[in-house]
Amino acid sequence: MRCEDLMRRDAPIARENATAEEVARIMRDENVGFVPIVTDETSRRLVGVITDRDLAMLVVAEHRDPRRTAVGYLASREIITASPDEDLGDVERKLADAELRRLPVVDEHGAVVGVVSLHDIAQREDPLQTGRVFREVSKPSARMGEDEPEGSEED
Repeated sequence: MRCEDLMRRDAPIARENATAEEVARIMRDENVGFVPIVTDETSRRLVGVITDRDLAMLVVAEHRDPRRTAVGYLASREIITASPDEDLGDVERKLADAELRRLPVVDEHGAVVGVVSLHDIAQREDPLQTGRVFREVSKPSARMGEDEPEGSEED
């Protein structure tokens, strides 16, 4: 099975000059916790990703004004991606190795064409394989801060 067989094609995106408040509304309205950040809506060229956790930790906890804080400033720039024609096993390994739950899917030009998540995989794949990937994604890592509880989600 290939990534394009189960990725969400209509995944919301946000421009890098969008505010944290605008992205929080997108997350609420679309019921997502992960939004790819793009240069503009025409090219859809991926420049970063932001999660609901990022908004909580980098805006709310730091007392930043969500109406004035651009998500381009907050977005993670070290991005692991998948391609539409990538084998699902390879996507699962990327998720497990990087301890992520979602990946943006980009075409050969770096344009966002969708998002694939562990949830998407769980809906279609063998439950035992999904369980193995989920355990790898959920294990405590050296990336966790000392003040972070072990169950914290980071992606």
